[in-house]
Amino acid sequence: MGACAFQVVQLMRHEIRQPLEFTTSLARRYDDLITSKADHDIDELVERSPSFDEYGQELRRYAAILDDINYNSVRVFRIGMFEVYIRVMMTITVMTTDVIIAVLLLLLQQQQQQQRQQKHIQQ
Repeated sequence: MGACAFQVVQLMRHEIRQPLEFTTSLARRYDDLITSKADHDIDELVERSPSFDEYGQELRRYAAILDDINYNSVRVFRIGMFEVYIRVMMTITVMTTDVIIAVLLLLLQQQQQQQRQQKHIQQ
């Protein structure tokens, strides 16, 4: 390999380091949503039969994640000669978070209905 080609390869290796680090840190940040661990966490939450407040706490947590993704996350990361498009990954995490929030809202509604029915029966 010629000296010029070697320099180009070295430059590319140097330039790609930051976009890779950024993408990796973003993937770690939303790993639960990307790997479906969040779905399993919600299943475990349901199995524990949590209180209304616990459901609300989880709902607020995922709403904060959704806000963070929508308003604070970069969709295109440019540095040097590279552009990293992460729109697809962000769209998938938003969709996953939306589904989790919808499930939590449904569970909250069901729990509230059950509590109302129990109060009505007791009266």
